[in-house]
Amino acid sequence: MKFPVPGALTGFFHPQPGKTPKDTGSPGFGLAVDSVVTVRVRRLRAERLRVRADHPIDSRIARKCYEVLDPDGGLSVRYEFSVPPGCGLGTSAASALGTLAAGAAEMGLEVSPEWVARRAYEIELELGTGIGDVVTIWHGGAVLRAGPGYPDEVPIHRIPVEPDLRVLIYDPQPIETRDVLDGLSGTEVALRYLRELERHPDLELALRRSLEFAERLGFSEEAKLARKLSHEHLGASIAMLSRTVFAVSWEHDPRADVDLPVFYSSFPEIISGIFEFSVDGD
Repeated sequence: MKFPVPGALTGFFHPQPGKTPKDTGSPGFGLAVDSVVTVRVRRLRAERLRVRADHPIDSRIARKCYEVLDPDGGLSVRYEFSVPPGCGLGTSAASALGTLAAGAAEMGLEVSPEWVARRAYEIELELGTGIGDVVTIWHGGAVLRAGPGYPDEVPIHRIPVEPDLRVLIYDPQPIETRDVLDGLSGTEVALRYLRELERHPDLELALRRSLEFAERLGFSEEAKLARKLSHEHLGASIAMLSRTVFAVSWEHDPRADVDLPVFYSSFPEIISGIFEFSVDGD
């Protein structure tokens, strides 16, 4: 089973850890990006997990998915990344979503999109690899995450996104999300940006506030390139949490390392044709 999975850029956020997934969240702004990871899953006779990838990865996400799926036999999982993991495009969330969905389809399980998204969200929280990316991918487009909870329950506000927009990636630089999250401070301003954008939902404004947020967190060197690019495109910022500069534009740019479309659909729409869904979200 082959499954291309969208990822997500986070522009600004305020992590809100809780005791359960229902009261854990990351209010802020996210933009879904198409075809960030392609996941290939194949059943094996032997009871083992084989993980391969075209970039170095932490195999814990695949192992957690394997435990959740609990196959009768083994699984071979291969990941192909448009951008190296750790560069701020939600590859861990996309990998979890893709592995669970493709694995369930390969095994002939009947599961719902809600089940897939909730289990992926729980894996992200357990491993400390992200909080808000699954929510953004679930809804697609430009999303204001307004509270905590499972992806299908989080209150959101949509920012209108015009057709045919691209996400241009410049100098992707992997960093370890868990290391950056430890001791992170100064994110409360994201709540003020969130309230402003709820009143004035505009993508260009969201990108400006995202760049201000990155500068507040100390990404000053990367912000220099982002400010230059913001004059050439709809807007530009740094993908949180990474040092990767990105721009949103209708035009291609030969200077960009990677050029990906905005993901305009929703996660339930892209997996609706894989198999019949019967399990509810709980």
